[in-house]
Formats: sequence, structure tokens, C-alpha cells
Amino acid sequence: MNNPALKLKFYIKKFIALSIILLSNPAFTQTMIDDLNHLKSPSNILRFADYLFCEKDYLRAIDEYKSYLSKVDNDTVKFKIGLSYSGMADYRQANEIFINTKWNKKLGKSAEDETAKNYFLEKKFVILDSINNSLCSGEAKNLITASTRLFHFSKLYGNELENDRWLLDKQKYLSVFSGEAKEIINQIYDEGTSLPYRSPTVAAVLSAIIPGAGKIYSSQYTDGFTSLLVTGLLSYLSYDNFQAKHKFRGWLFGGLATYFYAGNIYGSAAAAQIYNAEVSFNFHLKLDSFIKKQNYFIPEYDFICN
Repeated sequence: MNNPALKLKFYIKKFIALSIILLSNPAFTQTMIDDLNHLKSPSNILRFADYLFCEKDYLRAIDEYKSYLSKVDNDTVKFKIGLSYSGMADYRQANEIFINTKWNKKLGKSAEDETAKNYFLEKKFVILDSINNSLCSGEAKNLITASTRLFHFSKLYGNELENDRWLLDKQKYLSVFSGEAKEIINQIYDEGTSLPYRSPTVAAVLSAIIPGAGKIYSSQYTDGFTSLLVTGLLSYLSYDNFQAKHKFRGWLFGGLATYFYAGNIYGSAAAAQIYNAEVSFNFHLKLDSFIKKQNYFIPEYDFICN
């Protein structure tokens, strides 16, 4: 049987015959059905969903968790779906689950913490403020939660830390934190309330007096010295040409000197604003890094990726 087509035909017939024999055997067929049912059992679905969750394949994990919930009602699995949406940065969908689900007593507080965490990650600090106000009244008045700590920590993201009423009393502000985190936040607090911002007005005035001085004040040393050199050179050329009775060239260089002088004043104010934005950005990166290491003040869950 050297013909490839005949060989293929022979193996296909053989496969069909073998399949008919096996499928006609009730014991074999039942075994296959049992195996398929076992693979689709709730415990296996949950095991696979947990594997996907721990691998950060959140979208597929959500599908498997929902498949599990169609067979078994389980609050922990619903909570994991919320965590999966958070992991995909779909904070709105996550909070719909954390807020609208009726949780058992064990997960109720954790759902509140996760809700606050998602608002924090969305930088919705106004909503965190309202959550904190509700915690400061009623039975939970003296209870310090992750939500309380997140609200206090969010205050360090403000633009005018030195004027924030929550930051005026340092000891009261730090009282919601503890341990090593409190020591680090104490240092961050001191840094945040004394960030080396530059005044755009001061930068503009300095450059009006000495061209480029405002940019040097804003740590743009190369641009500062360049502004001083160019403006000074053009002014000298204008003066020199007027002295030599070359009025056209005198006005030309004078006009250019005025243009660069005015641009140097405006550029110095802008340089101060850019400098301040960089200072804030770097400080916020430091805050983001710290809060992530602290897991947003939320304790580790004993049912996640053990």
C-alpha cells in the first residue's frame, strides 16, 4: 500500500470502525460521560477559576466564577469576582458588586474596605470624604478601618497640604496609623507639607530684573544662562549699532532683544509651573509606591492564592 491516498483512506476506516466499537460499549460511554461530568463539577470549576485568578487572568476567571455561581451560591466567590474587576481596573463594576451584594458578616467589612480602595485608586477623594464622615458618626465613631486610613492618606495628594484642615494637627492626623507605617507616613507628612515649590510670580520678577534668573531659580540652569547670554548679546548689538548710527540694525537687534526679554519673563513663570508639576508628580509616585506596598491598609485575605 504505497499510495498515500489509499493509506489515508485505510486509517480513516480503521478509526471509524474503532470508534463505533468503543461507543457501542455502554461501559465505555458511561465512563466518558462520568469523566466529562467530573470535569464540569462545581469543585473543579472553582479550582480552575481560582487558578486563573491567581494567574491574573481575571476576565476568564470571572466567567468561571459565574459558571460556579450558577450551581452554588457562595459569597466568597462573589467577592473574588469583585476583586477580579478591581484587578482589571474596572473599579465601577467592582464597586457595584461590593456595594450591592448582601454580604455575610465576615465579608461585609472587607467589602467596605475594597470599595474605599477602589474610590482611592480612582482618585475620587470627595466620595472617600463622605465615607469617612459616615464612619465618624454613629456606632462606628471610634472604629479605625482601612477606609479611615485611606481617607487620611488621600489628604497627602492635595495641592495645598499646608492649608488642609486635616493636616494642621499632625498628631491627630497620624493617630489613625500604627507601627512602621506610622513612622514612614510621619516622614512623608513632613516632606509633603514642605515641598520645594517655586513661585511663578517670583520667577517672572527675577527674570525681569536679570534675564534668565527666574529659570535658574526653577532649576533650569542651561535655559537660564542661555536667556541671559542671548538677551544680553542682542541688547549689546542694538546699543552698538545705534552708537555707530546704523539705526535699522539697531532697531532690528533692539526688537529681537525685547522679544527674547519678554519671552524670558513668560518662560520663567512657565518653568516654575513645570518645576512644581514635577515635584508633585514625583511626590505622588512616592505615595503610590508606599500605599501599594501597604496593600492599601487592607489585611491579606486567607482565601486568596494560598
